[in-house]
Formats: sequence, structure tokens, C-alpha cells
Amino acid sequence: MSLRTRLTGVTAFVAHLDESGALDPEADPAHLADAVWALAGPQLYTQFTAGRGWSADTYEKWLADTLTATFVPSPP
Repeated sequence: MSLRTRLTGVTAFVAHLDESGALDPEADPAHLADAVWALAGPQLYTQFTAGRGWSADTYEKWLADTLTATFVPSPP
């Protein structure tokens, strides 16, 4: 999959979250799309798994926790 194709898909995903009210109202969807694109990319996955010895499950949990902290609004 090309980098451009991944970015298009991630941007659509973030736009959907924004339209459904799931994002912090102060969040910039374009910046969030960039963050997801970078964090969920194959390069970072390879760095953590092959380079640092993380298991796929450890990476998946870290990614889910990181994206949740980035996307989900803080409670009032």
C-alpha cells in the first residue's frame, strides 16, 4: 500500500471520528490524521518489533493506548 493511499484512508477515518463527535473539540483533525499515519505506519512497527524486540501484541496495545490518549477528549 502506498504512503498516499494510507494517508487517504487515515484521513477519512479521522474525519469520521470528528463528524461523529468522538474527537476533542479543540483537536485539529489534520494533525491527528498525520499522527495516526505516522504512529500506525509500517516503519514504526518494524522499529519496535524487529529493532527493539517488542511482540506484535505489545505494539498493538501501545498503539491503542497512544491513539486513545491522543483522540479521546479528557473528562471534564
